[in-house]
Amino acid sequence: MNRTISRTLVAALLGTTTALTGMSAAAAAPAGRPAPMAITATDLVYGQPSLSGQRTGTHTVTITNLTNRTIPSPLLTLPNSSLLAIDHSTLDGCPRAQSSATSLRCWSTPLAAGETREFAFGWITSDRGPGATVGVQVEVARESGGAPVPRTAARTTWQVSFAPLTGTFDIAASELRLAEEADGVWRGTVGVTVTNISAEPVPYPVVRFFTPSEETQAWTDCVSVLAGPEVPACLLAPLAAGETRELSLVWASPWGQPGVDPTVRIDAAPDATGTAVIEGTGAGAPVRVVLAG
Repeated sequence: MNRTISRTLVAALLGTTTALTGMSAAAAAPAGRPAPMAITATDLVYGQPSLSGQRTGTHTVTITNLTNRTIPSPLLTLPNSSLLAIDHSTLDGCPRAQSSATSLRCWSTPLAAGETREFAFGWITSDRGPGATVGVQVEVARESGGAPVPRTAARTTWQVSFAPLTGTFDIAASELRLAEEADGVWRGTVGVTVTNISAEPVPYPVVRFFTPSEETQAWTDCVSVLAGPEVPACLLAPLAAGETRELSLVWASPWGQPGVDPTVRIDAAPDATGTAVIEGTGAGAPVRVVLAG
């Protein structure tokens, strides 16, 4: 009987070693055994949007080797979506990384017995909210770039939220869906929603569309169109404090898809000429261009 118990203990120890080194899936950690690593994550709060409408934020993920052996290749799996797009400049803790439509995998360097390692990940989004609860997990990989060993995962969740907007304006834009018409010109309409989020009225709001349009005379929601086709500018009627206004702006060009998706922006101008803007009042939003057909 003692020999039977000894054989069972040896088999269990061999299974532990195999799971950590990633030598065999069949010998991976048995169900119910604690994961070899622990993981925690701080919450992420996106800051104020840039003039292109993007927000950024940073949070940390911490892993700890709970065993008495080195784990050669810890594998982190993080979300990947429009809400959470990784800032690749923050992947210095991931000598090998791979992304898919829904996730990002990060293979880190060997983690010594008892070692704790912290990753500071930066994120980018053009989403406007809401936030979400998302998950991250760490597993033992067979090798750098390799598949995870079954039943070695430890998981945790973290919150994604958005800092309340500050400043003068909020702006949002719909997709710009373009179709080629019989005259060879590509035309479409983008809906733009602007809000004065300040406590004061804005007498001269100016909206600029950062891609050429040859038919700005169709911008009937403007008091006047102030600039040429390269960066057309639309002077709006005064916006009261807290007021929201919806615009419909026609875009037209014989060239179809612009080189990059354009940006629409609103600023406060000091006067009706709109040739200058008041520094620090601007807000922007990306416009996704879709070609019909």
